[in-house]
Amino acid sequence: SHDWDRFPPMHHLMLRDRDDAIQVVKAYRDQGIDRLKLYWKLERSDMAVVIEQANALDMSLYAHVDNGIVSIPEAVDLGVRNFEHIFTLPNIILKNDETGRGALKALGLPQLSGVLNYEAGLAANFALIESNPTYKADFELLLATLAEKGVTISTGINHTATATGQAIYGSSFEPIPYQETTEHDDLRVRASGLDDAFNIMMMAIKSAHEAGIKIRIGT
Repeated sequence: SHDWDRFPPMHHLMLRDRDDAIQVVKAYRDQGIDRLKLYWKLERSDMAVVIEQANALDMSLYAHVDNGIVSIPEAVDLGVRNFEHIFTLPNIILKNDETGRGALKALGLPQLSGVLNYEAGLAANFALIESNPTYKADFELLLATLAEKGVTISTGINHTATATGQAIYGSSFEPIPYQETTEHDDLRVRASGLDDAFNIMMMAIKSAHEAGIKIRIGT
């Protein structure tokens, strides 16, 4: 098990044990909710319980899993077919120290401040895969495997577009997105090279679609 911060965000719900998980899923269904989003802090055994109960109640499942506890392929094996944010896929291919800041450094791309650096790193992950023939082949195989299983995935383009200077209006993981024009002008200046990473990410989305993965537009 993991020693998590026990104060989840207000839009998350913490599950204490198997019985709690079953009751929570039932309570949601009783309220007329027919879709659940599973987050990456769920252990495999906990996720399996939620999936089993949700399937029994004919609920649709979506999962955001990208931090090495339950991987997307493992979640597929458990029965999940809908995943959130295509920028989570490189985490399956790259080593932990190669993602985000590591990818930006490896590619000689600028390091930005705060959450912008995280968002720019999401695009850089795709560029690092594209630059490595082995990683690229592994990524193509991953897309083919996910397509064969009938996987769908959402995009999240807005966050990386902002950080790489490709968006007019701000979109951020911060509670209050920045909207200042001067901030965006500064981003465009610093985004030299980051725009290429963004374009490579967009081509990866196109490749996923062409491989047969259904792309859900949105975050």
